[in-house]
Amino acid sequence: MKIIIVGNGKVGYAIARQLAVEGHDITMVDSSPVALARADSTLDIMCVEGNGASISVLEEAGARTADLVIAVSNLDETNLVCCLIAKTMGAKHTIARVRNPDYRRDAALLKREIGMDMVINPDLAAAREIARILSFPSASSVEPFAGGRIDMIGIQVTERDRFYGVALSEFHRIRSAEALICAAQRGDECIIPNGNFVPREGDKLYMVGTKSELQKMLRAMGRTQQRVKTVSLLGGSRIAMYLTWELAVSNTKVCIVEQKHDKCLQLAAQLPTAMIIEGDGTEEELLPALCTAAEAGLRARLRRDVDPEKECRECFVMAAALVAASTLLSAQAQGVTDFDAGQVSLRLKDPGDSMVRGALYMLTPWMEPDTCFVGVRA
Repeated sequence: MKIIIVGNGKVGYAIARQLAVEGHDITMVDSSPVALARADSTLDIMCVEGNGASISVLEEAGARTADLVIAVSNLDETNLVCCLIAKTMGAKHTIARVRNPDYRRDAALLKREIGMDMVINPDLAAAREIARILSFPSASSVEPFAGGRIDMIGIQVTERDRFYGVALSEFHRIRSAEALICAAQRGDECIIPNGNFVPREGDKLYMVGTKSELQKMLRAMGRTQQRVKTVSLLGGSRIAMYLTWELAVSNTKVCIVEQKHDKCLQLAAQLPTAMIIEGDGTEEELLPALCTAAEAGLRARLRRDVDPEKECRECFVMAAALVAASTLLSAQAQGVTDFDAGQVSLRLKDPGDSMVRGALYMLTPWMEPDTCFVGVRA
């Protein structure tokens, strides 16, 4: 196949190296001569220097006769324009990497309107993989099949499992789930189990079924499936944002710890159901407060249809509970002042303290949309 790869970063280079080994005709396009020099000297490919979204550059790379164009540059817009132009010029298939959360709902539209064959989002794929693992806490691996309609999970057999030391044919008579035990790994040996197979401790079994049936199967085995209710994430990256949206489907509460102030404001605006804490997740003082807040499930709601003074006091008590958990800011809070049109100001000794800002961020998502903290004063 004649393949054009636009973007010679880590992903582009890895793709080119793999496809070159398989004997494909590879052309690499990148605007950096340094990156192209490395690829040209280490891989059996042709290199073209220039902007991958330029018609003349794609013409030089041979886009008119290309079987596949893969756009994996650092800019999503460049990747989209590149695939659009390449498809118009005659490329048979196009693939674009799009990571910006703003485009997360547009994958189907891009395929339909631009004619793109595939849109890949590695951050979203990673978030979905994490969400799948969290849906089966007792499983060691989770793999989706049939477009995510069924899953294959791997579990490690222990003495506490009900089918331990019992032939599968006997266990299947009493089970109540439509799930299939399709494979087993015993040491270095892979086994396709039949009815006479007897699981031993240390075996790794693989089961296939829908999510609901697999959960029934795990319960039939005697494994309690306690749903993951709260998740704490260190760092407000794109993966954290995607994961929060994925977990919202199962009503899982998410708390994100992020150091940058502007990023915290952005996360609070885009993830209204998440708790956002501004601080360093590696600080000893922050982690106890994080755990305490997650266990307590703090909620602060301010509504205009109730007594403002009473609600202000309630809000301050909730904030103080979080602050006191770390024992660092128990003397910080001075009182609540200035309640006006759903806005609250707290009077604090040190409003710049990261734990104080963390308390405010944690309270903000649980308020009514027209209520917010407008500031803190020393």
